[in-house]
Amino acid sequence: MRIKRLMKCDVKYVRETATIRDACRAMVKNGIGCVLVENQDGELAGILTESDVVRCVAQGRTPDEPVSAEMTKKVITIDSSADVADAINLMVKKKIKKLVVMHNGRVVGMATATDILHLGDEIENELLMKLAHFFPIQRRSVAG
Repeated sequence: MRIKRLMKCDVKYVRETATIRDACRAMVKNGIGCVLVENQDGELAGILTESDVVRCVAQGRTPDEPVSAEMTKKVITIDSSADVADAINLMVKKKIKKLVVMHNGRVVGMATATDILHLGDEIENELLMKLAHFFPIQRRSVAG
């Protein structure tokens, strides 16, 4: 299965001059765990995740600082034609939960460990267990 089959296309951005508070509001409003950060030229400059925000607060910094102060600048990406197994291996190797999906040098979506784990039987169990070892999630209950 290709990563483009499960990626989410509606990626949210904030400018690198936005505050961390602004980025958090965008995450809450959209029910997401990260935002991509773009520079003044509209190019990908970084990613701000919930973990980045937690680290910021834990270190006593204010959420009124610019996103650029806390974002992860080295964004890990994967091509949209890559196989889900490649995405899993990259996530495990880099110890990350989110991959920015690219096509012809442009951001086209986002794939998360949770998205992959929710595929269930569609992916080889061995690969799921490998990913779940690093990023445990609660199983969704099925209403019956």
